[in-house]
Amino acid sequence: MQTYTQGVLRKTLFLSLGVAMTLAACGASAPAETPQQVLAAAAQKLGGLHTVKFDVHGTILTRIPPEVMAALTNNQAQQGSSVAALANTSVDLKGTGEAVYPDQMHVSVQVTTSGLAFATEQVVAGGKVYTKNPLTGQWLAGDPSQLGMQLNQLGPLTAKQILEASGSVQDLGDVSPNNVATHHYRITPDKTKLTSTLEANPAFTDPQARKALEQALTAGTLTFEVWISKDDHLLRSMRSDADVLIPAAQLVSGTTQLPAGAAIHITAHLDLAFHDFNAPVTITIPKTS
Repeated sequence: MQTYTQGVLRKTLFLSLGVAMTLAACGASAPAETPQQVLAAAAQKLGGLHTVKFDVHGTILTRIPPEVMAALTNNQAQQGSSVAALANTSVDLKGTGEAVYPDQMHVSVQVTTSGLAFATEQVVAGGKVYTKNPLTGQWLAGDPSQLGMQLNQLGPLTAKQILEASGSVQDLGDVSPNNVATHHYRITPDKTKLTSTLEANPAFTDPQARKALEQALTAGTLTFEVWISKDDHLLRSMRSDADVLIPAAQLVSGTTQLPAGAAIHITAHLDLAFHDFNAPVTITIPKTS
């Protein structure tokens, strides 16, 4: 009969415990989530939110070709002057906002363009867009079919549909902005799926707005980057980049004679950082003049 010393017993016990712990750890480890699974979980999380606050920073660059500018200048007395002033103009905006799901959003921004700076506000509610005139302080109801209106709504109120309509996803690696561990993905949306899912969004109840957005999507490229926290699948940040060629006839009304095939080039870059999930938020629909 073999006799075990106390030292041998101790080593055997530690070895057995080590093997057991290793096997338990291997058996308990869950497979890593795929990007598609993370996006689906984040979309589901967004669907359960009541409110969110956000910071926004963006740049919009408008390029009007010389032949279009010439046509506008020739007809400036009728309607061309305001559009002509936008030629090759860069607009920088920075501000804060809050959203109440499913269809209300308020944002206050500081706008800088062509050496000018002013503050304004915008409210989205029930599919309508209200903008505060920085000169008079009066609120105006915007035309929901205008391109800028749709680009502004591609944010908190439509983030769920954007995640659900991902066509291709590129994993950019895990990062920890502000000490929050996140998955970082670049999304190229399926344009057909995105326009279809947005039809069910209360923020896009106006048929003209839907048609204009569909035209904008088919006329250019749209990509998103998202940062989704690893522990709770909350969407922490979203970056959108749009590069669109819009037929000039869609943006210029009246009798201006435009060259055939004339288009206006618009690029938009927008960064959104989300925080204060489900914090108390009240949005008041403005009274228009």
